[in-house]
Amino acid sequence: MSSPLVDQGGQPVSIGTSPHPTPQATSTVVMLTMTAIMGFYLAFRKLSTHTTNMEFLIKWQIKKHVGLDTANKTISALFGGTSALTGAYVLATYGGSYYSDAAITYFMPLAIGYFLYDFFAMIEVHIARLDETGSSQSDKTIRGFLKNQPLISIHHLALSLFFIPLMINRRDHSPGDPMLACALLMEASTPFVSLRAILYNLHLRQSLIYVLNGIVMVFVFFWCRIGIYLWFYHVHSLATQVTFMEAVMKTPPRCATWVILALVLQLHWFKIMLFGAIKVVGEKFQKKSNSAATNDNKTPNNNHETISPSDYVAAKDIIKIQKSD
Repeated sequence: MSSPLVDQGGQPVSIGTSPHPTPQATSTVVMLTMTAIMGFYLAFRKLSTHTTNMEFLIKWQIKKHVGLDTANKTISALFGGTSALTGAYVLATYGGSYYSDAAITYFMPLAIGYFLYDFFAMIEVHIARLDETGSSQSDKTIRGFLKNQPLISIHHLALSLFFIPLMINRRDHSPGDPMLACALLMEASTPFVSLRAILYNLHLRQSLIYVLNGIVMVFVFFWCRIGIYLWFYHVHSLATQVTFMEAVMKTPPRCATWVILALVLQLHWFKIMLFGAIKVVGEKFQKKSNSAATNDNKTPNNNHETISPSDYVAAKDIIKIQKSD
């Protein structure tokens, strides 16, 4: 059976049909969003009981806030993978008999819920870190987090409170769901970015998997965050039945401005990732006289504190007592 979306030249033929999406009441969107927030948070708490367990902390020589961050990054990786798969499904089936607009209808409230959950989960990690460093109470607030992490805060709040709700309300605007699918595909790099952070947290920066993941992360980030813009205009040209260049040139100034600003930010982050990957690969294969292998490839991590020797001994004693009981 041939694909319902692809002609003999391998080009989508149904994107321009713009099937009318199933509308959702605002109350339904709010209910689904609240359900998503609770679901993500419960998953985070369940996972964090393992990553903040004393045995886990001792095994990886990390502190509690790093264990919390590891749990949160795992949730982020799962969301990013689900988002990319949803986007791929929409682009592969849109306009055909295998397509269901329920994919976008129910995923967008899920995305709002995720970004709101992640914002507050990061605040919890932030407060846990300050508790362990003895910082002032004024920093252990939402305002303190906003001051400490302004860019990521703006990113999450803008997406969850403005851009995604706007997308939900304008789904019937051509090209509709396929354009939203392209946006969802941009999350394909998140699992690799999250895995990089997890491996770094666990002192595995010198491991082979860290290096390989970094290389794949750079490649995927380029195509899903920068190369995806070519697909944006391709989808737009199919929906409006114009050539690719006409789609680029006829983009409304307001849309073009947002596209350029977003692309500049993506190029900035790609540059940081690329240079970081080159540095890691260089360190991995560089031969130095003092580069003797450390225990289990674990190296000190300057981004967070490890458990002190006295805490380590005390924690091991506690575990032994618990097991004997």
